[in-house]
Amino acid sequence: MKFLAVPIVKNRLAFYCHSTSPTVSRITQLVDWSNKKWSELGQAKPETWKKRLYDKGDDILKRQDYREVFLKEIPTKEHLASPIEKATLVHALDISPEVIQHDLRRLVQERLPYHKKYMYRSAYWVPVACTFAIVPLIPNIPLAYNLFRLYSHYKAYKGAQHLHDLLENGQIQYKEVQGVPVETLASPETLEFPKSLVDEYRASAKLHYHDFDTEIPGVLSKTTIQHLAAQHPELPSLETEVMRTRNQMLYAIFKDRMK
Repeated sequence: MKFLAVPIVKNRLAFYCHSTSPTVSRITQLVDWSNKKWSELGQAKPETWKKRLYDKGDDILKRQDYREVFLKEIPTKEHLASPIEKATLVHALDISPEVIQHDLRRLVQERLPYHKKYMYRSAYWVPVACTFAIVPLIPNIPLAYNLFRLYSHYKAYKGAQHLHDLLENGQIQYKEVQGVPVETLASPETLEFPKSLVDEYRASAKLHYHDFDTEIPGVLSKTTIQHLAAQHPELPSLETEVMRTRNQMLYAIFKDRMK
């Protein structure tokens, strides 16, 4: 199992995890099968209900909270064929392991109760969603969504538990990586957003995560993220997930600034 930690702006870290450890979980096998079926929906012809359903669902997936996505990628400890002895965390040269550990511990402390709470809430709504299965030919969208959220919260909850154990048992070893210009990053308080974004928000009060998918001075650049992904081909989806974190973090900083 391998982690990566890079700063998006000063004092705001993006985390990524990838594991190739084999699991013995039938749930994981079922989810893999479901993911395959979901991908097949994306190959449907344009203008069909299948394609519209896929596009809508894909948009929801892209808006998943970056912290939840990170924790979901940490394998459930009880589902591993063999326990993990050591995990490697690759981090920017100027970020100390102590800072990383502090941020990870805070993440675990915040997200464990959060995902536990919403895991139970999602489970509560599953029986209610089953009542929507009136017409067999029409997919039960509420049930599918609630099952997805139930599993997502469960995976994030178990991932947070596993991360907690790795931290407490000293099972994470740290490895520095060069090429991340930490000294050029601005703090959230001093970050200056493009005037076009500010004007657009003041005119409509509406912005989306993808509106921040652009180069902004003082923010970890897209070029640097692409370079990191090229350096670590063993970490698939690294670029996609770090960009998700980057855009969502910037969106949150911007919204807080415009209050």
